[in-house]
Amino acid sequence: MNLPVSELLAALWPAAAAQPVSPRSVALAQAWIQSRTRIPELTPGLLDRSERWQQWFDSHPVLWFNAPAGYGKTRALTELKRYNDDIPTIWLTLDSHDANPQRLLLSLLLATEQAVPGSGAATLDLLAMVSDDDSCIRLLEHWIGRLESDQELLLVLNEAHLLTSGSSWQLLLALLSHRTPGMRILIGSRYQPGPLGRAALLPGLQILGAQQLALTHDEQRRWPKQQGVLCDDTSLQLLYERLRGWPASVGIWLACYRAAGLPLIVSDTLGQREMADFWWTEVVGTEAQSMRDLLQLLAILGEAPEALIDHLQGEACFDLLQQAVHHQLVRTTPLDGWYRLPSHFRGLASSTLSLAGRQHLHHQASNWYCLQQDTVMAMSHNRRSGRTEELSAWIVRHSEAALASLDASGIMAWFESSGEDPATANPALVQLACWSYLLTAKVRRGAALLRQLVQRRCLTDAETAALQGYLARLRGQNRSATQQCQQAWDELPESRYAIRILMATTLTYVCLGETDLNAARSWNRNALLLARQHKSVAMESMALFDQARIEMHRGHIDHGMYLIETGISLLGGLTAARQRLPMGRLLLYRAFLLWLTNREQEQLEPLLKRGVSLCRRSNDVLVLYGYGLSAMVMSSRGQYRQALDYIDEAERLMQSWAVDPDRYLWMILVKAHIWMSEGKYHRSQGCLEELVGEQSISQLARPEVFPLLPDLAAATQSRLYLITRRYEECLTVVDEWLRCNSSPMIMLLIQLIRGAALRGCNQIAESQNIFTQVKHQLDQEGIGLSFSTWLPELFTQPGNREPSLAQDERVQLSEREHDVLRKIAEGLSNQEIAAQLFISLHTVKSHARKINAKLGVKNRTQAIHKAKELLLL
Repeated sequence: MNLPVSELLAALWPAAAAQPVSPRSVALAQAWIQSRTRIPELTPGLLDRSERWQQWFDSHPVLWFNAPAGYGKTRALTELKRYNDDIPTIWLTLDSHDANPQRLLLSLLLATEQAVPGSGAATLDLLAMVSDDDSCIRLLEHWIGRLESDQELLLVLNEAHLLTSGSSWQLLLALLSHRTPGMRILIGSRYQPGPLGRAALLPGLQILGAQQLALTHDEQRRWPKQQGVLCDDTSLQLLYERLRGWPASVGIWLACYRAAGLPLIVSDTLGQREMADFWWTEVVGTEAQSMRDLLQLLAILGEAPEALIDHLQGEACFDLLQQAVHHQLVRTTPLDGWYRLPSHFRGLASSTLSLAGRQHLHHQASNWYCLQQDTVMAMSHNRRSGRTEELSAWIVRHSEAALASLDASGIMAWFESSGEDPATANPALVQLACWSYLLTAKVRRGAALLRQLVQRRCLTDAETAALQGYLARLRGQNRSATQQCQQAWDELPESRYAIRILMATTLTYVCLGETDLNAARSWNRNALLLARQHKSVAMESMALFDQARIEMHRGHIDHGMYLIETGISLLGGLTAARQRLPMGRLLLYRAFLLWLTNREQEQLEPLLKRGVSLCRRSNDVLVLYGYGLSAMVMSSRGQYRQALDYIDEAERLMQSWAVDPDRYLWMILVKAHIWMSEGKYHRSQGCLEELVGEQSISQLARPEVFPLLPDLAAATQSRLYLITRRYEECLTVVDEWLRCNSSPMIMLLIQLIRGAALRGCNQIAESQNIFTQVKHQLDQEGIGLSFSTWLPELFTQPGNREPSLAQDERVQLSEREHDVLRKIAEGLSNQEIAAQLFISLHTVKSHARKINAKLGVKNRTQAIHKAKELLLL
């Protein structure tokens, strides 16, 4: 209502009026203040998040919800008001007229007087004398000064983004600065219309943005069950990915779901049109057309640099982009000058543009990236432009740069969408696709393309040797791989630098698998120098990753961590597509080193989550490192079922990528350790037998993904013997492996297990000597806690040993009790056992009772099961 301040004051506070006003003005004014102080009703059926907000409000007396429309700000304010219903509440929904500071002060005082009669009367009497902005602030201070300092009061201000004038904004900041200790303030806004200035430093102020207001992972999984959604797990997972935790999309989808009659099978597009309508009308409805065009452009591009946006918009867009970021409609990326639309907005913002229009924008973007010599981004947009044939010749000319980008998943996606026939396509394209399949361990597909290239006689001898050598390494044929990769390295011209770097990297892996660390360092140095010479940042960071692995095997953990940090820093200047594969590997290895040294454990889960996500997006089989380490972390917390489920998920992922099973066979070792931690030793032994089969541990292949497979298998078998107190068998495995040429780190681990086994055999002096020597070496590199968790017996003194998790399950049976137990397992009766062992029936029963007592069971069936778990049978 646009009545002058003086008329509103006269209508609602006659004592301050210079002259009476009409009854109509009084009625309008009363309706106006009632509508603005009315507390909204909570929409039933939505998730109650009041306890989450109250946790913030308990420690922050000024809580500001600042996010675009649809994030549930008004609902959060209402929930908090209801949660604090015992506190007198002043609720005020602001409007555009409150940009006038006098109008804002009047609204605030009237709302105060209506909620708490008498608390604003004296100040209202003086309002008529206010003539400028300074006097508004002084009158506000007068009102606050009249309140009792310890008087509890809850002030709720919604739609604060409408305070668009500097004067009204300063009045709000003055309110925050001068509030009494008993006054608690809640604010809701779509964005902050001005700078906070010194108010940002106020103690007790907490601003919650869009990311905090979005539904958490747990909340996203709770609301379907709470609301009676009947979809299967697969449909729900797709739904979570669609809605992305945006509260408005959840509410709209639920309404559409109920309107559709609660179907068991839900369309992927259910609620899509309604969500798009909400986004265009409520979220960006008040924005200028230039802003709406910008948001639609970013929705189609995904993420883009400012220069490309300027090019496509035909004008400089810096100011508009900054405004979009301030309104939280657009986010910046880690790359300077790059912007992206939040993922849950992309489909909604692009929904009004035709397919042809979207393809045209991708075509323009692809052409622009070609001019920038950015092969990866050019291919990415060209694939979505519907004009892949136009880019083929350009890719042929830039194939080496494309391979050096390490965006194997992007190259594969482009090749498969291009419709190119490998039998007739340009050989350079087919060779590029072949490398992409091999880099992602799709051995069969890569081998098939290689056969076609050889049959077509499209490759030089050096190119053939390079592909065949890399393929041989993937198949574990190290001798052939070494010979052919060496040939390719010697014969390929300098212009084929990407393949030469891959040859040096492959030879590094071969040497690392054979624990020839000096040769591995030499080949790694070649890869690093060549990558730097050709300014290939992605390949340089990969060489640093390999160097860190070498240093870890040498036992130099701190230097390995430094190399990983250097690689991560190096990738900061690359686009998301270019940094995806190397960054994923570096993050996962950083997580591994932190786990190994027990440092910065609070960083472990975020690193694993992001590393796994990046590796999955790049189809990198080293994502298995993330899955395996995550499962070990879960196991250490006693989450055995979740850990095993996570390993199963990893194996299903490899199957969906068509990765050869040999590449992820080593995950069986992780399962073995999980079963061991749970005390189910029989199942752990079964995992080892499945892995080794008819061969010996030393005959196990060393796959490129996990070259330490035989070493860790030996360590796992010896650990299992150690835990089950089969010390002699443990020492046999350990002593045999100590004669092998393994890495220093593995040797230290094997020595630790040997020391523990000797202690079990009461050879205390020799055991203690081993512990002293090895622990000194581990302490020098900051290692110890993770190993002591893996083997709790290692670092305890013989006479002061703490009981480990499975200590109570380690059972010592006499030789005769073992004989009786074996006969019980064969299914013999007590009488038959007595006859076969030439002992009395009474003696058999006595042995059986002792066996049950030692195993902690009640009957024969339980005794057999328990004995198998403890490897007593």
